[in-house]
Amino acid sequence: MLSGAAAWWGLITAAFWLGGSVLGGSDSLAGCALGALMVIVIGEIGDRVRRAWRTMRQGVADR
Repeated sequence: MLSGAAAWWGLITAAFWLGGSVLGGSDSLAGCALGALMVIVIGEIGDRVRRAWRTMRQGVADR
């Protein structure tokens, strides 16, 4: 699990860094890694909220 998360983090970091380089940005690799971490954390929080919301709605519908 942890190695998969690290692989995604590395892939997103590389995409941010390469995208910034192509567009003429001068962001550091550390800045791109921090941005990638924020995207992953926000995505995971959103996924957990979505799952909890779905479970809550199904529980109400069953009553």
